[in-house]
Amino acid sequence: MIGLSKVFPTLDCSRCITINDMDRFHLGIDTIDRLPQTGDEGIYLKQRLKNTLIEHKQYIDKYGQELPEICHWKLGATNAGKTV
Repeated sequence: MIGLSKVFPTLDCSRCITINDMDRFHLGIDTIDRLPQTGDEGIYLKQRLKNTLIEHKQYIDKYGQELPEICHWKLGATNAGKTV
Protein backbone atom coordinates (compact mmCIF):
# COMPACT_ATOMS: atom_id res chain seq x y z
CA MET A 1 0.00 0.00 0.00
CA ILE A 2 3.02 2.26 -0.02
CA GLY A 3 2.48 4.93 -2.64
CA LEU A 4 -1.22 4.24 -2.96
CA SER A 5 -1.92 6.06 0.30
CA LYS A 6 -1.19 9.35 -1.47
CA VAL A 7 -3.74 8.56 -4.16
CA PHE A 8 -6.22 6.96 -1.76
CA PRO A 9 -5.69 8.56 1.67
CA THR A 10 -8.47 6.42 3.21
CA LEU A 11 -7.05 3.17 1.87
CA ASP A 12 -7.40 0.20 4.21
CA CYS A 13 -7.73 -3.54 3.71
CA SER A 14 -11.45 -3.38 3.02
CA ARG A 15 -10.99 -0.65 0.41
CA CYS A 16 -8.10 -2.54 -1.24
CA ILE A 17 -10.33 -5.57 -1.60
CA THR A 18 -13.06 -3.46 -3.22
CA ILE A 19 -10.65 -1.68 -5.57
CA ASN A 20 -9.35 -5.06 -6.74
CA ASP A 21 -12.88 -6.43 -7.32
CA MET A 22 -12.44 -9.14 -4.68
CA ASP A 23 -15.14 -8.05 -2.21
CA ARG A 24 -18.37 -9.95 -1.59
CA PHE A 25 -20.27 -7.76 -4.04
CA HIS A 26 -17.94 -8.39 -6.99
CA LEU A 27 -17.78 -12.09 -6.12
CA GLY A 28 -21.59 -12.23 -6.11
CA ILE A 29 -21.76 -10.47 -9.48
CA ASP A 30 -19.18 -12.89 -10.93
CA THR A 31 -21.16 -15.85 -9.62
CA ILE A 32 -24.39 -14.60 -11.18
CA ASP A 33 -22.57 -14.10 -14.49
CA ARG A 34 -21.50 -17.75 -14.38
CA LEU A 35 -24.95 -19.04 -13.45
CA PRO A 36 -27.37 -17.91 -16.16
CA GLN A 37 -30.07 -20.10 -14.66
CA THR A 38 -30.55 -17.44 -11.94
CA GLY A 39 -32.77 -15.65 -14.47
CA ASP A 40 -34.59 -12.48 -13.49
CA GLU A 41 -33.75 -12.88 -9.80
CA GLY A 42 -30.07 -12.99 -10.69
CA ILE A 43 -30.39 -9.88 -12.84
CA TYR A 44 -32.16 -8.05 -10.00
CA LEU A 45 -29.59 -9.12 -7.40
CA LYS A 46 -26.71 -8.19 -9.70
CA GLN A 47 -28.13 -4.67 -10.09
CA ARG A 48 -28.58 -4.33 -6.31
CA LEU A 49 -24.95 -5.37 -5.81
CA LYS A 50 -23.77 -2.82 -8.37
CA ASN A 51 -25.85 -0.10 -6.70
CA THR A 52 -24.35 -0.99 -3.32
CA LEU A 53 -20.83 -0.66 -4.76
CA ILE A 54 -21.69 2.80 -6.09
CA GLU A 55 -23.12 3.85 -2.70
CA HIS A 56 -20.01 2.46 -0.99
CA LYS A 57 -17.67 4.51 -3.17
CA GLN A 58 -19.77 7.66 -2.82
CA TYR A 59 -19.81 7.35 0.97
CA ILE A 60 -16.02 6.97 1.14
CA ASP A 61 -15.53 9.91 -1.23
CA LYS A 62 -17.83 12.09 0.89
CA TYR A 63 -16.83 11.08 4.44
CA GLY A 64 -13.32 9.68 3.96
CA GLN A 65 -14.09 6.43 5.79
CA GLU A 66 -15.88 3.13 5.37
CA LEU A 67 -19.60 2.75 5.85
CA PRO A 68 -20.58 2.44 9.54
CA GLU A 69 -21.82 -1.12 9.03
CA ILE A 70 -18.33 -2.06 7.84
CA CYS A 71 -16.36 -0.04 10.42
CA HIS A 72 -18.40 -1.30 13.36
CA TRP A 73 -18.95 -4.88 12.20
CA LYS A 74 -18.11 -7.58 14.73
CA LEU A 75 -18.23 -11.32 14.36
CA GLY A 76 -21.40 -12.69 15.90
CA ALA A 77 -23.02 -9.26 16.23
CA THR A 78 -26.74 -9.06 15.68
CA ASN A 79 -28.63 -7.06 13.12
CA ALA A 80 -32.35 -6.53 13.80
CA GLY A 81 -32.28 -9.41 16.23
CA LYS A 82 -30.61 -11.80 13.80
CA THR A 83 -27.11 -13.19 14.11
CA VAL A 84 -25.06 -12.14 11.11
